[in-house]
Amino acid sequence: MKLKNLILACTRTRNYKKLAVVGMILTSNKLNEFGIKLGMRPCNKNKGEKIFEYMMMINEVFLKNLKIPIFPDEILYSLQECEQVFLKTRGEIPREYVKRIFANYFELTKIDIPNLHEKLQFEDLTMTTPGNLFSFVSSMAQKKRTNDDFLRPLLLQKIQQQETQLQKEYATRMDVHKLESAIHLKHMKDNLTNHKSKKITVQGTLKDNISYQRSQTHIFSYFIFGVGLLFFLYGVLLLLQMILQPSTIDMFGLLIPICFVPCIVLYVLYKKYNKEGGN
Repeated sequence: MKLKNLILACTRTRNYKKLAVVGMILTSNKLNEFGIKLGMRPCNKNKGEKIFEYMMMINEVFLKNLKIPIFPDEILYSLQECEQVFLKTRGEIPREYVKRIFANYFELTKIDIPNLHEKLQFEDLTMTTPGNLFSFVSSMAQKKRTNDDFLRPLLLQKIQQQETQLQKEYATRMDVHKLESAIHLKHMKDNLTNHKSKKITVQGTLKDNISYQRSQTHIFSYFIFGVGLLFFLYGVLLLLQMILQPSTIDMFGLLIPICFVPCIVLYVLYKKYNKEGGN
């Protein structure tokens, strides 16, 4: 009601700048709410990140993991155009753009986003799988003699079929339960493709099944790994030199910590960066 009254008041006074500012703030807050529920960071306004860039980042992550976008292209590109005009004119935008900002905001409020911080539940997995697939998978671990080479591809094929069906359904109608089901299926597929495990484990949260590393962060990630590898190889060469020529121990002994300590630090940074997706 307060928002409706504000829109009416600003429309009467033709204070479209105030309306535009309010609309952009509401949109930004809603997107931050989505991002946090999806296990991601808020929009980084301090570094000049734009709303549409944040939306594209979220879409990229979920397209990479589930082949499912969170935001439809029509909303994303409409907000992109509105935001660019808003920033260029410092809020002094025409009435038509104000209407589009609020139209996009109200469309965003219709999107139901699951809370990926919730724990995985056994019941959710059983409801996600077709027929008695989950009980069939679970029984694999209980059988002493199971032809794993035959069962695993069969189960993966069944899961892939249902993933494809979910992607088609999600493209026509966005649904929170379909998104959760897609994450559950990914969890099962990851368990089955891990050859160390012969059963599907139910642990952790939904967001644990999502890789938040974006494709454009790979270069920096590989740079960290590459520098660490150089330190490691140089340290190995020094060790071999000292083994082959013990007389060089006094000369190169102090260089060993200088090589391997940065190597360990860079490896920790590499793992941490990959886990957080470079955000």
